[in-house]
Amino acid sequence: MVAGTRVYLSVSAKGDFDKADRLVRAFAALAGLAMPLTVAASKAAEAVSAKAFDREGEPTGRRWAALAPSTLRGRPPGKKLAGLLPARVWQVLGPGHFQVSSPKDYDEYHTTGTRKMPARPDLPVMPGGMLVYGAAIHKALLRRITENFQEFGVSR
Repeated sequence: MVAGTRVYLSVSAKGDFDKADRLVRAFAALAGLAMPLTVAASKAAEAVSAKAFDREGEPTGRRWAALAPSTLRGRPPGKKLAGLLPARVWQVLGPGHFQVSSPKDYDEYHTTGTRKMPARPDLPVMPGGMLVYGAAIHKALLRRITENFQEFGVSR
């Protein structure tokens, strides 16, 4: 090519531009879904915790340790740690941030264990626990994002 020579390229554009426009609008709408997506993630995490309590075991499937005989003597029969789950508060703090708290001071000890007491975790503190929570949260987010794209007429 000689210096100063210009080359022009002609491109024929064909395609479903309406579908491309819907796709762009669907992606743009995701920016407004930060809070609903965070709520969905929080609810999915809460469901994993509730299922662990129902099974009386870790989210990974391992059963909780039995309560000590001295503990059993001082409490009514029923599920282990029955008072902890309903006392917990799941809060969405902002886009992408949620937390769980408990007014029961012994909740942390049961979740993490102590020198004298084995852990009975339902939160993702044990090895593999985050994988279970992550899978549930991923499924909830994927469902909500898929719904968003379907609202704009975009499917897989």
